[in-house]
Amino acid sequence: MPAKIEKFEKLIKSTRFINAVDNRIYTDVELEKIRKLFDHIKQRGFNLVNGQYITFCQLVKYDLENLIERFDWLVVNSRKRTKEASIIRHGEIIGIEKWNNYCEKQRVKNLYESKQEKYGWTKDQFDEFNKSRAVTYKNCIERHGIEEGQRVWDHYVYRQRYTNSIEYFTEKYSDDGYEKWLDYNKEKSKSGKIDWIMEKYNLGEEAALEILSSRLPKSFSSTAELSFIDMLESCIGYKIKYTAKTNQFCIWNTYLNKPCFYDITDAVKFKIIEFHGDYWHCNPLKYSADFLHPHTGFTAKEIWNRDYFKLQSAIDRGFEVRIVWWSEFENYPQKTIEECSKWWNT
Repeated sequence: MPAKIEKFEKLIKSTRFINAVDNRIYTDVELEKIRKLFDHIKQRGFNLVNGQYITFCQLVKYDLENLIERFDWLVVNSRKRTKEASIIRHGEIIGIEKWNNYCEKQRVKNLYESKQEKYGWTKDQFDEFNKSRAVTYKNCIERHGIEEGQRVWDHYVYRQRYTNSIEYFTEKYSDDGYEKWLDYNKEKSKSGKIDWIMEKYNLGEEAALEILSSRLPKSFSSTAELSFIDMLESCIGYKIKYTAKTNQFCIWNTYLNKPCFYDITDAVKFKIIEFHGDYWHCNPLKYSADFLHPHTGFTAKEIWNRDYFKLQSAIDRGFEVRIVWWSEFENYPQKTIEECSKWWNT
């Protein structure tokens, strides 16, 4: 773009503008709308050069409604690559079409075949790249360090919680907020499905399950379980890769049709230890089958059945599984650790 344009008449007659809007012919009513946008931009102190000029041309090329409001939104959100930004920039019809084309290009660009052709990547390198793209606690720490990574993760969790709330959708969409909130949560529920993650990141099942594992909140583990892990690792002499202190190992459970996370796992030895709280898992030595759990709303028998299918899914994969009850560890900590350590190393 050459020097700034001061007069509207000079702008609309310029060769660059005519080419930018594909030789579109405007009516007098349409020209008046464009003139108001031009005057608004000048009043805001912009000079219609470079990025502002491109935004101006995009707005008037595709959709002449609400030009001033759309321009002001784009000034603040110029870097956003979202469906909303595409619609505001190009109008409803063209905006959706351009957004869909962009998504398709990104999909193809992120395919394994594309990365292999461009960079010569192996499948393992491709899987590692995709796992690194996911927003997880581990990735935040690795990218930003412990303190800043924790801050970034906490902010991400807060934003996710707020932008998932009905208050946010009501504030953003007014009367349509509740319906949009329902639609959003219906779509978001797919993100916990293994097939969705595999398709989104072009991953195999194993790599997709690692992403699910990395997203499991850290607050699920009791103090007793963490103590058990520390004592077990001290006894066997090395840190276990998959625990409640790191990332729990994940298997997609075909019986329950959901991911299941295991407390302590060695994926090489094919060993799993599940640390069961007596209350939450209804220890059969303390609870009858018809006991109704006040927090979960399930009977003890239903909880036992759920745990059975969780363990069976691991056994189907070739894992050996051992259950440690909280009371067992609480009453006989050293004996429990020694027995588990011996079992772990055989």
